[in-house]
Amino acid sequence: MKAKNIFLYAALVICLLFPVSVSAKQPGRTQIVENYKNFVRAVTHKPIKISISYNTIGKNERKFMYKWTHLENTTGYEHQISPDKKFKKDVHNQKGGPNWGSATREYACSLNDEPCAHIHQNYYIRIRPVFGKYHGRWSKVAICKGDLNENSSK
Repeated sequence: MKAKNIFLYAALVICLLFPVSVSAKQPGRTQIVENYKNFVRAVTHKPIKISISYNTIGKNERKFMYKWTHLENTTGYEHQISPDKKFKKDVHNQKGGPNWGSATREYACSLNDEPCAHIHQNYYIRIRPVFGKYHGRWSKVAICKGDLNENSSK
């Protein structure tokens, strides 16, 4: 009988020292509702509009600023800038949180940067909102014109 009691006490001490969690972590009701709302927002959001504020090309550097329409309840934005129309190569990705609510970004590149080896080419910009873990649709592509002197003479 003493051996049985010693075994039970030992098992009790082990359980107290190393507790075992049996409950699976499940999201609460409010988190499920918020995930559903984010999914609906991602599917039904208004389209984002992009406009180019300024576009300057210097001897060794290029800068342009773009603005977009801000959406309510976003947790962030994803931006893609590329010299390729279809965004298949040389894509520069930017991700930002809700503090990007100012809805303006400046993009600068110099000849020393890898993706900006040719500063006189067109750059294409698109943005999509992020709602929690769900991504919205990409905006229409905005074009930042390349060599400004060539485009004005045509």
